[in-house]
Formats: sequence, C-alpha cells, structure tokens
Amino acid sequence: MYLIDFIEARYGSKRGNKKKFLEDNPDILAPELSRWLKNGYKVNLASGEIYKPASKKVNL
Repeated sequence: MYLIDFIEARYGSKRGNKKKFLEDNPDILAPELSRWLKNGYKVNLASGEIYKPASKKVNL
C-alpha cells in the first residue's frame, strides 16, 4: 500500500493528516516524510516497514 494511501485511510484526507502521522511517529522527520511521499514509497502493513518500490520482479 502506498504511504499516502495509508495516511489518508488512517488519518483522513483533510488538512493536517500528515501532521497527525508525524505526531504518532516522532522518529520520522517532516522532510523525510515529504521525500517519501514525493517518491511514491510504500508501507508494509504486516511489519510497518516503509520501502521504495522497485521495478524488479521475482519468480513466485
């Protein structure tokens, strides 16, 4: 799931949703979050890990 989709699902799509996310995650800096959102990072819902999607595919 894209990070922005997670933020909007959990905190709503109204103004201030990113601020609420940052309040709940004090170890993440605002410029860092902005860069992640701009670059289309995703979040693993099982582990909470934030990662950059790759264009590589794996054999399943």
